[in-house]
Amino acid sequence: AVHHRVHAGIAVANDDGKAVASFERDVEREHARVVDVNLTGTMRVCNALAEHVVAQRGVVVNIASIAGRLGGKGALAAYGASKHGVNGYTKGLRYELNALGARAYAIEPALITTPMTERTRRGTYDFSTSRYPSVINATRFKEASSVMNRFALPPSAVADVIVSLVFSSNQSQPHVIVAPPLMKLVLTLLTSLPHKWQDKLVN
Repeated sequence: AVHHRVHAGIAVANDDGKAVASFERDVEREHARVVDVNLTGTMRVCNALAEHVVAQRGVVVNIASIAGRLGGKGALAAYGASKHGVNGYTKGLRYELNALGARAYAIEPALITTPMTERTRRGTYDFSTSRYPSVINATRFKEASSVMNRFALPPSAVADVIVSLVFSSNQSQPHVIVAPPLMKLVLTLLTSLPHKWQDKLVN
């Protein structure tokens, strides 16, 4: 489900962070669900609150993901595509709101510490309960998550970025990566490379 918070002209839209497999019997239905939750849900929240935000000369902060820049395969294919859409939608929304005295941003978190990522780090996540066990390489996922968790940030880091954007008048940086400084630098450099180099490094 998409969660949103509104107070004094501030709107924050976020999704449940669930990804699905890219190749499976019910793939079309599941991809539609991911896009409906992550992208369409965000658009619905923004449309519903636009009049209130404009009246308050407020701020919209949409939660995208670094996966929207890097893309992904397997379970991250639809998720990355939907988050890329959130970035594109927020950019268009920003054009409209700026002309009316309001603002819009999209933040792109890397890995955030959650119960799921913590269970993966400790090796207690039960991959056999996944709806798509045949397409998830549990060993590789655990290895990658173990490395990434060293750079994971707490949810409060995302909240801090949202607060800083709400009280900032800077409109020159509509998309903000949320990650530790070194990781943020690496991700920024990576996403500036030609796609063929990105593919080699990410895969």
